[in-house]
Amino acid sequence: PVQSGGKNYSESLFICWLHLFSTLKLSSRVLDKISTGQLVSLMSAHLNKLDESLGLAHFVWITPLQCILCVGLIWELIEVNGFCALAALTLLGIIQAWLSQKMGPHRVKRAGLINRRLALTSEIVENIHSVKAYGWEDIMETIIKNIRQDEVTLTRKIGSLRYFYSAAYFFSAILVIVSAIVPHALSKGIILRRIFTTASYCMVLRMTLTRQLPGSIQMWYDTLALVKKIEEFLMKEEYRVLEYNLTTTELELVNVSASWDEGIGELFEKIQQENKSRPPHSDPGMFFTNLYVTPVLRNISLYLEKGHMLAVAGSTGSGKSSLLMMILGELVPSEGKIRHSGRISFSPQTSWIMPGTIRDNILFGLTYDEYRYTSVIKACQLEEDFAEFPEKDKTHLVEGGVTLSGGQRARVGLARAVYKDADLYLLDAPFTHLDIVTEKEIFEKCVCKLMASKTRIVVTSKLDHLKRADKILLLHNGDCYFYGTFSELQAKRPDFSALLLGLEAYDNINAERRSSILTETLRRVSIDETAGFRGPENLHPEKRKQSLILNPLAAARKFSILSGSNQPNPQNTPMEDGIRDLNERRFSVVPEDDQVEEVLPRSNMFHHGFHHLNGQRRQSVLAFITNAQGQERREQVQSSFRKKLSITPQCDLASELDIYARRLSKDSVYDISEDVDEQDMEQAFADENETVFETTSWSTYLRYVTTNRSLVYVMGFIFLIFIIEVAGSVIGIYLITDKIWRDAANPNSPNYIDEQHPNASGPPVHLAVIVTPTSAYYIIYIYVATSESVLALGFFRGLPLVHTLLTVSKRLHEQMLSAVLRAPMAVLNTMKTGRIMNRFTKDMATIDDMLPLVLFDLIQLTLIVTGAIFTVSIIRPYIFIAAIPLAIIFVMLRKYFLRTGQQLKLLEAEGGFHRVLFKSNYCVTVFQEISNKST
Repeated sequence: PVQSGGKNYSESLFICWLHLFSTLKLSSRVLDKISTGQLVSLMSAHLNKLDESLGLAHFVWITPLQCILCVGLIWELIEVNGFCALAALTLLGIIQAWLSQKMGPHRVKRAGLINRRLALTSEIVENIHSVKAYGWEDIMETIIKNIRQDEVTLTRKIGSLRYFYSAAYFFSAILVIVSAIVPHALSKGIILRRIFTTASYCMVLRMTLTRQLPGSIQMWYDTLALVKKIEEFLMKEEYRVLEYNLTTTELELVNVSASWDEGIGELFEKIQQENKSRPPHSDPGMFFTNLYVTPVLRNISLYLEKGHMLAVAGSTGSGKSSLLMMILGELVPSEGKIRHSGRISFSPQTSWIMPGTIRDNILFGLTYDEYRYTSVIKACQLEEDFAEFPEKDKTHLVEGGVTLSGGQRARVGLARAVYKDADLYLLDAPFTHLDIVTEKEIFEKCVCKLMASKTRIVVTSKLDHLKRADKILLLHNGDCYFYGTFSELQAKRPDFSALLLGLEAYDNINAERRSSILTETLRRVSIDETAGFRGPENLHPEKRKQSLILNPLAAARKFSILSGSNQPNPQNTPMEDGIRDLNERRFSVVPEDDQVEEVLPRSNMFHHGFHHLNGQRRQSVLAFITNAQGQERREQVQSSFRKKLSITPQCDLASELDIYARRLSKDSVYDISEDVDEQDMEQAFADENETVFETTSWSTYLRYVTTNRSLVYVMGFIFLIFIIEVAGSVIGIYLITDKIWRDAANPNSPNYIDEQHPNASGPPVHLAVIVTPTSAYYIIYIYVATSESVLALGFFRGLPLVHTLLTVSKRLHEQMLSAVLRAPMAVLNTMKTGRIMNRFTKDMATIDDMLPLVLFDLIQLTLIVTGAIFTVSIIRPYIFIAAIPLAIIFVMLRKYFLRTGQQLKLLEAEGGFHRVLFKSNYCVTVFQEISNKST
């Protein structure tokens, strides 16, 4: 602990910062393949192992020197028998190496399970609102428990191997004595001076060969593997800054195509590496089998002068956001050319709020300019919102800005992008979460007036915005459907413009509804143009069919399927009706009424929409999702899951309020804070930087011990074995000493030595007891029998402890996970993601790996000291009297050390608090890394 407490963490801190900067430089293609849990695990748990291993680094070269010195000293005392001790310890080291090799595959498998568990846990913590809204607490808990069960199974195997690995040190003393000292005693006799001196040297040698050398080798092995992981992460594809010219004021794209899939060059390189390891194939076409890529943008060309505004619109998934990512440099074009000035400010579609004040979120590290700041606040309609906050714009926001509404978060993100002085502003759907009035005000005052001299690219679907834009770019399925002005749109695309202009209420509905209408319009018009259909809409009399809800969550409007025939054909099956000619069936995108009631209940949408699915398949899918073990448990979980399905929306979220209203409806009532102690939650995931130094109370240890009753029984079993071992040692010592004393008191005994001091004439004195062959075998048999009994009992007494402690760890993880999933949002909103994830990563790794061995060492050393004092006190009772004040002194020193050590940890936490804050920001930044980079 002293070594850990005084350790220098500068290397780890440097690697953390290097890790962060490398993450911020990664390309989006790489980030899409890496989960936040894996990144946090690499930065937290793995670097923690690197910190712990630094203390053993130098034993690689110290150990050989110690071995040479100790073997030389032992040779002087017992001659050739010293090599027997060295051979025994070397054999024990080989066994330890074999055990370490056996642990390798289990560690690899467990690392994969840990990454899966942390990735899923990170997703749950990041999206806890959605998990609670959908009612997925039990499902997510079951999935993580199953992963954790597999992880604990492998941890038990690793723990058993690590126990035998560590237990070799404690029982190597018996092996050394039996292999080296006993043969010397048989051949040369028992000479106490030589025996005890040799034993002390052997203790140093066994520490060197059974703990320091294997530990340092294992440390270097793990460290090299960890360094290799870090190196692989640092060598991943980074964000490529596009070439730009500061003298350029316009934006130009020439025949640009791009894909989020792997580039052709990367595929060529991978296939070449695979072909080198494979035998030659006769089919030359096999080389190109994996070269398929899916372009997200194809042949996009545009030119935008300084101070002009480009409005980008299109269907869902047409590549609007990808176009902005390509201009930013996140998406590398596979062909074409991009030219711009390089000074870009970006407002993402999903606003990102970091922990801090509102002003900090808007400034984002830039210098505060009062005039510019006030102008931006007014233009983004944030003045009234600031007036409602008690501390105005200095109000502190928690992680994710959950205390703000969706519209407020969107405006804060927009204000951040506008505050930065740039040449090109990329606004990705900035009005999605705003109402109609606020959207109009911000577009007029901010986009059109405040940013009138700047080049702007705005992703929008509103007609008024398209009319006010200097240029319009319409995208559909990655292709440029139209590029030009609005008047050119009316002239070149009359069908499309006529459909949108014919919708009087189009601009008065929300952005999600407009996007759906625009998507359907582009799809229908593009299909009609491809099929060569240009007929007017009134060519056939329209008759409405059965009303169909396209969005059941926001079912304030209904859309109808239009048919050209007056009489429906009863002979047509639903499948035949779905493949009619395009001129006989079309979708109407005109809302029937703005205030229409729902036609179908929301709870029945799943069953009505998927009634054609086979019941057995639904059952198998449900079993796969729940992954419950046992028929009763599976039926219980599936029944709970069906209940949730009846109230769970089966499509995208339209409103969080609608979901929470559903959760709190009279049909289904859920108590999400059931069996959750909020005080324990706040204490376990405390977020304040406390400066009060308190030692760990005994109640904490008691709660840990009583988490599993089996731990109490195992502790009793260990003490029982300890009593048996001490009793065997005492009996052996008594038999040996009784034999020696009887022989020494008998002058006729061959064990009685009558030697005079060379310079004195006093009575005979007894030197070190030299046992004759007759009594030597008697003493050795007693010692070997006692040692073997102690060895057999000692080797297996720790296994139940290791397995029981892992069971306790499993239960603690289940309780912690259940507490997080069932805690009310009022508590979770005050906690940082990094703090919660730190419990599931670093703390759980400590409980799983370190705590069993540390607790085993504690019990082992305590029993060794107690047994030594008790055994020696039988022969020399005054030793026990001297041990009492020493025990009191050590108890006082322990109390002082614990308080000082915890103070040191808390002082380290002064930096650790910022590291947790750093990890918390890091967790959020990974998903919003593009926003962080661009601003």
